[in-house]
Amino acid sequence: MTLIIVGAGQTGRLFLEVIRRRGEVACVGFLDADPALHGREIDGVPVLGGDDLLAAAPAGADAVAIAVGNLRLRRLLFRRACDLGYHLPPIIDPSANLASSVRLGAGVFVSMGSTLLNATAIGDLTLIGTGVNVLHDTVLGANCLIGGGATIGAEVTMEEDVFVGVGAVLASGRKRIGAGSRIGAGAVVIGDVPAGAFLLGNPARVIGKANEE
Repeated sequence: MTLIIVGAGQTGRLFLEVIRRRGEVACVGFLDADPALHGREIDGVPVLGGDDLLAAAPAGADAVAIAVGNLRLRRLLFRRACDLGYHLPPIIDPSANLASSVRLGAGVFVSMGSTLLNATAIGDLTLIGTGVNVLHDTVLGANCLIGGGATIGAEVTMEEDVFVGVGAVLASGRKRIGAGSRIGAGAVVIGDVPAGAFLLGNPARVIGKANEE
């Protein structure tokens, strides 16, 4: 399998590191919207051009990893890659600990030192950062971003397009995290979260509407 990483920023570099640590997939290049990066090398891998090159299967790539942070753009790139027939494999760091009953969608990324316990389900394109703990019987929807050091408690249901900041804690219990919500760094969530809400604090409270950017 030969793979292109879309996004040549820090997240893209992390993807490349994990891919190299696994040693199962050849990364042949980056694509990035920033023309200033085109023709450069990132950690020894060339930036081949913009994401418009996906239609040309650059360097013979048959797989894609989406490594951009904007949630709306992630969705658009995921759909484009699927429509073009690319494979979007889960990318899991060797140091991550996944129970045998974990279910992973297409394009999922799990970074270094993260743990996913029994009967968790991770939706397409969700990114789980470094040192995250996802406890048992939890569902994370599609296209969520979980920041490093966060803890997602047992029996939590998270809808799609949710952002969870670094070090946030979602306490265990049958709670629902609404679609498109944003949970700030270090927040401690003890109840349900409305769709599209932005939360901060300990205990977390709604302080406004989420910004999709």
